[in-house]
Amino acid sequence: MPRRNSQGDYDACKDRSIGHDWFITDVEKRSSFGTPVWHMCGRCGTIRKRILDNRGRIAAQYYKHPGDYKYDFDPGIYRLFELTQYRAAQREVSQRKGTKK
Repeated sequence: MPRRNSQGDYDACKDRSIGHDWFITDVEKRSSFGTPVWHMCGRCGTIRKRILDNRGRIAAQYYKHPGDYKYDFDPGIYRLFELTQYRAAQREVSQRKGTKK
């Protein structure tokens, strides 16, 4: 089970440019059709339950979020933060190369 997370971890998971950090986890319930494959997010603890058909296509998909996962989220705020971090890193690289941006 991932650590209980900060609001920033939830923000990263909800922002589609970053998204969840999935890893395969044990299946707790068998499916009467298809192959169940479950993933858990290492940041927020969300579980994604997928049923795959015989050809490997997704036949069904469900999500189970932690109780405190849902809240109003503005992805623009997180992307702005991400952009400032990216620009700072680019400036640092430019300064090391001796160029100016």
